[in-house]
Amino acid sequence: MRKKWAILIGAQIRWVEDHGRLAGHFRGEVTRKVKNDATVSFDGVTYEVPGHLRRQSVVLRYSFLEPGRVAVLDGATEVALKAVEPETNFQRRRHTMPLVNAAVPAKTGLNPIEQLLDRVSGRANRGPGGEAR
Repeated sequence: MRKKWAILIGAQIRWVEDHGRLAGHFRGEVTRKVKNDATVSFDGVTYEVPGHLRRQSVVLRYSFLEPGRVAVLDGATEVALKAVEPETNFQRRRHTMPLVNAAVPAKTGLNPIEQLLDRVSGRANRGPGGEAR
């Protein structure tokens, strides 16, 4: 009797032909906010996100069948994410803002220190070109 039952159950098993379709049914979604450094944290792991998504709320898709597989939805496109590697991230070149040349101050025409020195040294009666008034 027992063998008959096992044969009956084995005949009812259906095998999956398309694993991609199966993976599509076993996934979850969660919303996260991307940090200024273009990273997002999920399940204790920090992932790199495309830079144009900084400071935005994004939808992350993760697979129940493959725990390390996480993707971000960028419009209608699903972009696979990779975990941040601290050593590689440390050596990565970052775009920085150009430095303002602080050595040459902008001329405003009002310089109280220069006016005080002119008054003390007797140059107070000179015009802008250095000629006497």
